Amino acid sequence: MSFVVNTVVEPNEVVDILVAKLLGNTELLVIAKRNSIELYSFELENKVELQNSFDINEHILDVRLIKLFDDKEFLVLATASNKLLIIGFNSLSEGFVLEEIKLKDDEVYLTIQQGTLGIDPSNQYIVVFTNEGLLVTYELDQKVSKLNLNTYLHQKKKKKQLFKKPIVSSFPKHKRETRDPMLVERLVLLNDREYSYISVLYRDDLFQYYLKTYSKENNKLDFWNKLKLPDTIKPNVVLPVHELGTFMMSKNGVILSIAPYWSRSSFLDDKNQNSTIHIVNDDQQTYIQKKLPMGSTWEIKSATIIPTNDNDDSIKFILVTETGEYYISVFKAAKDTITGELYVDSWTLHKLEGQFPESPSIIKLLNNSNQFIIKNSSSIEIKQLHSDFSKFNTSQSWNITSSILDFNISGTTLPKIQICGGSDLHTGFIKTEFNGFETSLTSIFDNFNEIQGVLNIWHIDDKILINTLEGIHIFEKKFGGYHKFSNDFYGLTNINGNIIDLGFTQGKLIVITDQGIFQNGKQIQKLNISTGKILNNLIPIYVSGSNLYYKNEKYPVTDDVSVLNIFQDNKTIHILIGHWDGSIEIFINGIKKTFKKSNMAINSVLIKKIGSNLNYIVGDVEGNIKIMNLTDTISILNIGDAPVTIVDYESNSILVYNVENLIKIEFDNETGDLSNRGYLNVESPLYLNYYPELDQIWGVNDKGLYQISMENSSKLLTDDTKLNKLVRKSINFKNFLHLSLFLINGTTINPKTNEETWNCELHVIDNNNYQTKCIYKFPPGIEITDVVNTQYHKELIDTYEEEPIGLAMENIFSQCFIVSCSYTNQDDIGPSLMLFSVDEFGQLQYQCSSPKNQKYSFQSLTNHGNRIIIGVGDSIVGYKLDYSITDSKFSLKKITDVYKTRYFTSHIKSCGSEIVVGDLIHGVSKLSLKVKPNRLDEEDMIFQFEESLQNLEQVHFLTGLETWGNLIITSDSLRNIKIQFANGDECLLISEFNLDDQINCIRFINKDKTVMDKINQVLMSGSMNNELDDIITLFVLGSINGGVYLISIVLAEDLSKILKDSQDLIIKSKHDNLIINDTSSDGKLIGFEQFKSVKGTRQTLDHSSIGFIDGDLIKKYDDDISGNLVKSKCVLL
Repeated sequence: MSFVVNTVVEPNEVVDILVAKLLGNTELLVIAKRNSIELYSFELENKVELQNSFDINEHILDVRLIKLFDDKEFLVLATASNKLLIIGFNSLSEGFVLEEIKLKDDEVYLTIQQGTLGIDPSNQYIVVFTNEGLLVTYELDQKVSKLNLNTYLHQKKKKKQLFKKPIVSSFPKHKRETRDPMLVERLVLLNDREYSYISVLYRDDLFQYYLKTYSKENNKLDFWNKLKLPDTIKPNVVLPVHELGTFMMSKNGVILSIAPYWSRSSFLDDKNQNSTIHIVNDDQQTYIQKKLPMGSTWEIKSATIIPTNDNDDSIKFILVTETGEYYISVFKAAKDTITGELYVDSWTLHKLEGQFPESPSIIKLLNNSNQFIIKNSSSIEIKQLHSDFSKFNTSQSWNITSSILDFNISGTTLPKIQICGGSDLHTGFIKTEFNGFETSLTSIFDNFNEIQGVLNIWHIDDKILINTLEGIHIFEKKFGGYHKFSNDFYGLTNINGNIIDLGFTQGKLIVITDQGIFQNGKQIQKLNISTGKILNNLIPIYVSGSNLYYKNEKYPVTDDVSVLNIFQDNKTIHILIGHWDGSIEIFINGIKKTFKKSNMAINSVLIKKIGSNLNYIVGDVEGNIKIMNLTDTISILNIGDAPVTIVDYESNSILVYNVENLIKIEFDNETGDLSNRGYLNVESPLYLNYYPELDQIWGVNDKGLYQISMENSSKLLTDDTKLNKLVRKSINFKNFLHLSLFLINGTTINPKTNEETWNCELHVIDNNNYQTKCIYKFPPGIEITDVVNTQYHKELIDTYEEEPIGLAMENIFSQCFIVSCSYTNQDDIGPSLMLFSVDEFGQLQYQCSSPKNQKYSFQSLTNHGNRIIIGVGDSIVGYKLDYSITDSKFSLKKITDVYKTRYFTSHIKSCGSEIVVGDLIHGVSKLSLKVKPNRLDEEDMIFQFEESLQNLEQVHFLTGLETWGNLIITSDSLRNIKIQFANGDECLLISEFNLDDQINCIRFINKDKTVMDKINQVLMSGSMNNELDDIITLFVLGSINGGVYLISIVLAEDLSKILKDSQDLIIKSKHDNLIINDTSSDGKLIGFEQFKSVKGTRQTLDHSSIGFIDGDLIKKYDDDISGNLVKSKCVLL
């Protein structure tokens, strides 16, 4: 038994972007991602083009450039496995590790702190800061560095080292600073060609920032000075300018810390007396501050230097704000290198034209032609700066996935996956993916104003006959379109009753109605008919009373037949009948061969011959499609909880649809089994049919009649919707699976007060054609923190004293959802919860709220039991949802005592009869909802919360929580994933690993209760079996870096052994690239490090009862059974 961890979408964790001459004088763009290096060329027509990607098999923390061996450039990587790697390239297809340095002090390994890797400007040494508070310096061995590269590589075999023994020193303190916390964020290296200087940017626990500078000489650091930054300066960006000093940029301006080689007694003169420049020069502090223009409150998120020509001594750089505004800043100063004095001439700031949709996290100069590469949360762009520094022009861009906040997975057999999220409150996205056929619509005619409730459409010569609830409509094609036909058509307008079916051949029109059979308008049989069909030879087959009539034959049936279909295979007549009670009957040459029972009423049936195989296909009113032969059920699909209609299509395919979806199903010609299925990416039709004589599919929507054209082969269909607000949450509805609801959070700035105000919305989107059906806007100042649907769960919890509800009430609740509200202005506090309903067209309607006098701040919601809503935040409170059929009104009533949490509760999930809650700090606990003893008869608060399970494995700053059956899965800020099995009063940690990515959300995928029960049984018994011979995908995880991961379980003993053996074999064969940690006493591998596909930058512990298998590792290195298992089974679609 094992969990398989598998990456579906690689995270877009771009560590840094560099431009380097890695191959001769050719400049290459280097994009360093979490575990790979991508090389791009950009010289050809200024187009950036990927040349190659190198898997580093490491988690990269920082990347810098160093020049070695006659100024050849190499990459220096700091990794999470606490190594420094110096990497070179022989060609675009071949890289090599020049040097590998493991950080340690007296055999004790040190841990590298991200963001602190630094290279001396003269390329003489490398420094890095560690989490242990140590500064480690590696100085180049000059004798070795004077060798040429090939000579060194040859001598390296003799263990010749490029760097001297490292200098490891505790970070130097000054005077009384021994108690100062040293939270180092950045190291800056400067060099005046005589001395080297190291500046350390750090902060205390109150976010007061300091910049300490040390001179480095003869293997020691001497304190030079300490700069205490103004309280308002919290640096986001640090830019060293070697001939000047260090620029630090933040929310309230830019600080220039003067380089040490300028005299501290220098006279700094602002000749223009500009009020936005603040100069400090005394014995303690020497810096220049550029204040922002009056009224500006933007925050600098990224910046880069613009190089100038030899005749221009100014420093130009681009500043980018969190709102996507670009500024050019120009600093001019006169320098006297003899006296060491610096005279400020001017420091200007002006805004570029236009505003971009989101703020980039990285902006770097691509070359000396003012071309820049800009990395946003959702794209990487190449922009050209206009020659007059006034604006940017975008020349190239490609999309990437930004932070994932939620998944929306349809409950159908063929899933639709929607991912949503964004990087901040000003950017968001919705991405929809499903397997399907690219489809287009062509209008046939649209004058449908008078036509409602289409039941059937026939095409006869140049006529279209449309049967509706109101009667028959006839249209004739002329003058290039269809027009109302005013004359009678073979007596069609003279018949009595509701039309069931009709057929026409050579001037003969046969019609079946509920009152009999008609020929050219004259009744030839008078009887009550419940259902029937006209065959191609105009022979009717129909049901009247308790009999089925075909030709001269009469077969006894029950009197609740809903649908029928007939097929003649040579001389054999097959008749398939569906009933309202769910019964299925098959007659073969008049003999009832089989009788099967379905759970729901049958809505549509079809007999189809595939090759030599005959399939019986049945669709019911709950969206289920059953494909059978005479001996077995081949497949069962669900396309959404609504009645299914089956339409015969090509020789090996059918079309099925309901109000939710339209799907094409293909069969294998040899076996008759289902071979492929996919959605048609159009709005589901109100009516659809295939006309073989035209070889056309016609459909009806509320706008008219149209033709559907589709591509022959299916593919992955995607849609990317970009928004200027954060997409925080997504849900779907049991009754309307074609609709998705998205919670959109954003802010607007009040131009008068410059204060940000919440501006939240609800968007309803049709996930068939991606159209927005409705937008509901909340009043400004209300933050919507969560949304949950009120779908009825069917499993009644006896202790809750909840009475069963009928199907009508269940449908009402399945069309509703609740949002939790938080209020910025305490004077405008409203209800904590609001209830809305949605209709089939996606329109929202507010229904009710919780009492306004009950003021709670909820961060997360869950629906529990039948109609209980529980909110968590600073408290845990339960509400009951009621609906009065008499008044047609909803109500939300508080039914529990308030349960105070230890800290701030951020997550909640219903778990059977209990709930699992997660505090940000405390971790996870399990609560029961108990009926209060000795409560008053008329007391509303009838429940109380009690902690039922305290020994759950604790987590460090919870980031994700999900439950499935008795499984509880969590993610934390240290990138740990823990899977626990809760059974009664016991809880067992069954798997734990480090995913090497920050998980934001976890959602379960498999909704099959039978599978859930079997997994629970296996986990409780501890015995593996081969009853489930498949890999079952349970959870999908989304990360802050856009990564998507799957966790699947293997219960079959043979499959588990195959996968484990494959993993062990790969690890042994890759011994040179892997560090295998100690093993437990029984020889079981308990962890591995350092390999990219093996999850975990620290140890990956496998001390729990169920291990984990690295699906990425197997996919990459095993092309046999194991690799194919993971590739085919561990998938979303």
